[in-house]
Amino acid sequence: MNTSTTIPSVRSAHIFPAASTLVGVCMTVVSIVKAFHGKGFVVSGVVSIASVVFLVSTFCAYIALRHDKPSFVDAVAEYLFLGGLVLVTLAGIMIAVEIL
Repeated sequence: MNTSTTIPSVRSAHIFPAASTLVGVCMTVVSIVKAFHGKGFVVSGVVSIASVVFLVSTFCAYIALRHDKPSFVDAVAEYLFLGGLVLVTLAGIMIAVEIL
């Protein structure tokens, strides 16, 4: 009798859909910012980097979901997701400061 059980990656199951959605949100923000402010606006660069971070996080979460148990890739997906959130938060603060 096998007493060991495999635990599916719970974190990546939540990160995968959220990160992939945020890639689309970031691309939309970059498009809107570039349409209204041109090329010189710093926010579009920050959000572009966040989009790439979310994209890599999505990829890592997918790889982690394919494994039977949590792995190093699962943690990488989580930390990249958190890094992307930090970048989006900074971009939101920059947009708020610009508007005021």
